[in-house]
Amino acid sequence: MLKYIITDVNGKQTTFYKPFSMNIVSSLDAPADSMKASFFVQGNIPVIYSVKVYSKSKILFYGFVDEQTERMIKNGYILEIKARSMASLLLDNEAQPLTYCLPTIDMLFERHFKTLGFKGYIGSADALNGNLTITKGMSEWDVLENFCRLKNGSHPFVTNDGYINTGETKSENVIFLSGRMSISRIFKRSVIISDIYSRINPNGDYSMHTVNPEAVSNGIIRKRCFNMADRNRKCSMMPEEITALSNRKAKSYIIGFENIADCGRGDRIVVSKIDEKLIIKEIHFITDSKGEKTVIYAEVDE
Repeated sequence: MLKYIITDVNGKQTTFYKPFSMNIVSSLDAPADSMKASFFVQGNIPVIYSVKVYSKSKILFYGFVDEQTERMIKNGYILEIKARSMASLLLDNEAQPLTYCLPTIDMLFERHFKTLGFKGYIGSADALNGNLTITKGMSEWDVLENFCRLKNGSHPFVTNDGYINTGETKSENVIFLSGRMSISRIFKRSVIISDIYSRINPNGDYSMHTVNPEAVSNGIIRKRCFNMADRNRKCSMMPEEITALSNRKAKSYIIGFENIADCGRGDRIVVSKIDEKLIIKEIHFITDSKGEKTVIYAEVDE
């Protein structure tokens, strides 16, 4: 059973175990996880500051409340909250415009992220070989994301215990999932790229042609142009890798479990009833009138 610890702006903590409803959404396409939940409460309700959700001893979610609603009922209130994880601090704060020469993650952490409450960072201390320019209107998340993209071609994320991970190293661990489950298999023709025309010379045309056999066999025509002569590209994929990625993204699964699965977005998983290795793109942890459950949206792994 999940445990919920709600902290108000005065520092008082209240623990709940059985909400009316709850949905945590964690996606590789969104920097911050989101949570919606409703609880029965009695008496005065102060402004809520944060919410932390535990699955046994593991932090499933920690974040700050964006919105709270108190709905009056006969014996008290239904408290409804909407929250986002700590990555929301990076999204919501604008960075000061300037240019760094040979910045490191340590420098950025001390000057940008530490004051927001993050505990530390996980990543290489090596400097970026070049400049990092912060323009007006960029968020602190934009700063972190651009640094990681330019330095390593990686995608950063924030852990549930408050650390910034630059995403340089990927875990080799594979989680095995079994038990009662529902499985839906999806094939999306709309994401497969059939042809890539590449430009390899700055003064040339897009004369190099790469054909995707998977697209040909499925009658798909979806062409793209790729400028390999662009010197500003950092860690970009080759045409064959792009078509292979589109093939993998076309195959996905929706997997439902009647419990809280011990996994999260980005995890590599093997499911007992599926032959292919998968990676979790999005995961929902849900509580409703029927109990706790997990819904996983996964794609075929590399």
